[in-house]
Amino acid sequence: EGAVPLDPGMPSSHALVTVFAAVAWSRHLLTGGCLAGAAGHALAPGASVVISAALALAAAGVAALRVVCGYHDFPQVAVGAGIGAIAALAWTDLGAVFVVSVDPKTALATAWAFYLGLSALFIRKRIMRSWIGRGAKDART
Repeated sequence: EGAVPLDPGMPSSHALVTVFAAVAWSRHLLTGGCLAGAAGHALAPGASVVISAALALAAAGVAALRVVCGYHDFPQVAVGAGIGAIAALAWTDLGAVFVVSVDPKTALATAWAFYLGLSALFIRKRIMRSWIGRGAKDART
């Protein structure tokens, strides 16, 4: 009977997540982020550009592999990458405004609460999909 693909649809979540991470970290590194002015945490000159280029290549590699391996077609990967890039730019802009307007401990606690809350929703969705799929399979047998 074979396994049913977990997420072969539109958009490619792999492209979305890898492009989000690459854009957000690159923007952080290239603008100085929290490393700006921190004693002992400065990157070597040019390291930000090299790391950012490596992140971009890694994200492009993941996106290309999704197409080459037949999990997605190009439009699905392109939409995922576009959403990931836009979300990363919006997230880093929001973060820049939020960090300067709120004390750092509150900013960190809020960011983690947001991350954990969305992760819990994602995990719940996956678990429910798995249970529903298993129940349908059990009913057929």
